[in-house]
Order: sequence, then C-alpha cells, then structure tokens
Amino acid sequence: MGALTQLYAGTMPEAGNVPGGYFIPWARLAEQQPRFKNEELQKRFKEWVDAELRAFTESSEGGWNA
Repeated sequence: MGALTQLYAGTMPEAGNVPGGYFIPWARLAEQQPRFKNEELQKRFKEWVDAELRAFTESSEGGWNA
C-alpha cells in the first residue's frame, strides 16, 4: 500500500486528535500498551535522555576538531 499510513497520519485532521498515538500499516491506530501511559516511567526516561544529551554536549563543546 506504499505510503498510505504516512499520508493519512500527515494529512488527515482526525489523525491529529490522537496525542501520543501511533499508526500502523493501512492507516490504523495502534493500541497503546499500559506501560506507555506510565507517568513515572516517562519521567525517568526523560531524566535519562536529558543526562545523556548533557554529557554529549559537554564532551563536544570544542567542536568537531576537539
């Protein structure tokens, strides 16, 4: 079906009414697993990502030739 799912998700107004949702082939909304709605897990993941990005930016402050 080619790019049907991407086109649907990117162009149909009702696709924007699903915050945090994602689409699977043939423009179908996927069921979210309960762990994806776990706010404590989301917080821990965000903290981990922030720490990793901070470490990366601090190590590359000298530019590409550092």
